[in-house]
Amino acid sequence: MARYTWAAPHTLKTKAAWTHVSCSLVDAIRWILQGRVHAHTGQDATVWWTARSYVQLAVDRARLEADAEAVLQAAAAEQRRQAADMRAASAERRRLAAEDRRQAAEEQAREQRAEQERLTVFFEHAGMDAELWPAFMHMVRSISGKAVECGAQSPTHGNGLLLYSRPRKDSAFQLAGVVCPDPSALVRWPADLTILVPGRAWLSRIEEAAQSPLKVAVLNPVTKRCAYERVGPAWAKPSDAPRPSPNATGSDHNGRVRGSER
Repeated sequence: MARYTWAAPHTLKTKAAWTHVSCSLVDAIRWILQGRVHAHTGQDATVWWTARSYVQLAVDRARLEADAEAVLQAAAAEQRRQAADMRAASAERRRLAAEDRRQAAEEQAREQRAEQERLTVFFEHAGMDAELWPAFMHMVRSISGKAVECGAQSPTHGNGLLLYSRPRKDSAFQLAGVVCPDPSALVRWPADLTILVPGRAWLSRIEEAAQSPLKVAVLNPVTKRCAYERVGPAWAKPSDAPRPSPNATGSDHNGRVRGSER
């Protein structure tokens, strides 16, 4: 004989179990003959006599446990689905990011090719390898710390290439320098307009032709070294000569102030 005990309230948190019932043989036979108890086989194949109400109580408990297990399995399945969706979304984002980088690289390459084609005549004028032009412009932007854009060759500036810079993000681009102007155009060169050259050979040409004080930036795209030079006649009378800049290392008898390379 056994009964099913489930403490109130009937929830999964309260304990429930089949418990043995001690009774006399006479009582057992009477309950069986009266139909008050019936044979019941448990999950472990154990057979005992018990009332139908106890069996129903055990069934209710088992159904409650099954429903709870189903909820847990559904929640776990939903978590797995969401995790799979997140992995798929992450993979898609990585794919799109890689595609954006590829397209950006292709666009940049196309722009560089177009820029090099546009500047073909200038490269011939400057004697510069077109492949070195991106490195030269990178040095210009890095050293100036400003946004810099290339203009066109200017006949009024000795067929040099005009460079425009923007001091602030919301300001307009202004002429800031000229790359490799023909030395013959340096007769009345604006004192505040910087000349940019890719090496010492060009600097020598500028020095030989300078008839007024000039500011020259030597940016070597091969060695990645730069130097600032002041060439031409003395900038002022000896008594009013300006002090050398912090980058200056000295001056020669022609009044040229040499900037230290970095």
